[in-house]
Order: sequence, then C-alpha cells, then structure tokens
Amino acid sequence: MEDRELRKVFHNAQNGDKDSIQKILEMFQPLVHKNSFIDGKFDEDCFQELNIKLINCIKSFEFSPIAIEDVHKSFEELLSLKE
Repeated sequence: MEDRELRKVFHNAQNGDKDSIQKILEMFQPLVHKNSFIDGKFDEDCFQELNIKLINCIKSFEFSPIAIEDVHKSFEELLSLKE
C-alpha cells in the first residue's frame, strides 16, 4: 500500500469508516496474533485486548508531515553524493 493510500485509509478510519478500520486490523493481524500467545498458548482474551488497543491507536495516530516519497528521494540524493 502506498503512502497516500495508507494515509487515506487511516483518515477514513479515524472518521469512523468501519471498512477502513477493518482494513487496518487486517494489515496488523499477523502481529496481533503473534503477540497473543501466553506461555506458548493462544490467548483469546489477549487477542481481543490487543485489537481494542490497536483500534484506540488508530483513533489517535498522526502521520508526520514528511511523505515516504520524500524520504526515499532524500535517501537517493544522499547516496548520489557519496558516489
């Protein structure tokens, strides 16, 4: 997902769009699932709590004003200076 699309999804999620919230939850699903194990066993309560925390983070998340494309461009410029 490109930077602009990701920003749009987050913006829509922060404005209550359930599809956008679901899309973000799906993106982070592997990480949430991985961290839902306690003593080697999957813990459903932990899984639910992590999803709730993720939803709360979505609501308060703010992107920095620097776009990913700008970071890549700056990095490429820095590499070209070393050549």
